[in-house]
Amino acid sequence: MKQIEKQPVRKHTRLSSYDYSENGAYFVTICTKNRENILATIDIEIADVTNLSNDIRSFKIMVTKEIGRPIFQTSFYDHIIRTEEDYLAIWQYIDDNPIKWTLDEYFRW
Repeated sequence: MKQIEKQPVRKHTRLSSYDYSENGAYFVTICTKNRENILATIDIEIADVTNLSNDIRSFKIMVTKEIGRPIFQTSFYDHIIRTEEDYLAIWQYIDDNPIKWTLDEYFRW
């Protein structure tokens, strides 16, 4: 009898105490399968964040059709930018991240 592998439990992607219908800034990370280095930075403006999951799904479908094969990991990570300090920390993360790639054991160029 084939043993069924237990899938990891995904965390909820939304804060229950946050009103997503209000204007705000968000940092969103979408990863490719096996961290394949095939995309560039893409800036997307989303007018209605309550539909962020749908917009990300649509984006992934569009890119998958264009490329002709699935390239994305399931889900995505988003972070609500609440303060200027939060914004600056994320900016620093984005700025420093490419430098750290070469230190990553999974990095392939």
